[in-house]
Amino acid sequence: MPIPELTDEGVLPVGVHDATLAEVEARFTSRGNIDRRTDLFNRFRSYLSELRLTDVPVVVYIDGSFTTSKPAPTDIDLVIELPAGYDLASDFPFFHQQVFRADRVRRVWRFDVLVAPAGSEDLAGHIETFQTDSRSGIAKGIIRLQQ
Repeated sequence: MPIPELTDEGVLPVGVHDATLAEVEARFTSRGNIDRRTDLFNRFRSYLSELRLTDVPVVVYIDGSFTTSKPAPTDIDLVIELPAGYDLASDFPFFHQQVFRADRVRRVWRFDVLVAPAGSEDLAGHIETFQTDSRSGIAKGIIRLQQ
């Protein structure tokens, strides 16, 4: 199903919207400051490549001004859903821990990332948080990347 049109407020309609990487690229790099949007998307694609190197089956949720009508978005916010029961501190080698560390992701990729295992209260809270615009308080949707 294609990504729905943005609301009059310039955000995704409420809900979790499934989309492929190609759909995300087509929708969010073709308007506004195309150079800025393309740069953000290319960094996101590079981060996904690094994520894949871990061989951990994750689900990625995408939010931030990139997924809005803002002409020159400043960021992409991510929620990374780990398999149920995974513990970053003990279940992953050092390299994998670095890929998921919020401070490193912020420094290297300039994204905000929240990480939590599937089915956890933390994950539900992160997804709920991203479905409210932090500036206006309006409810909005997010994208779940289909891989």
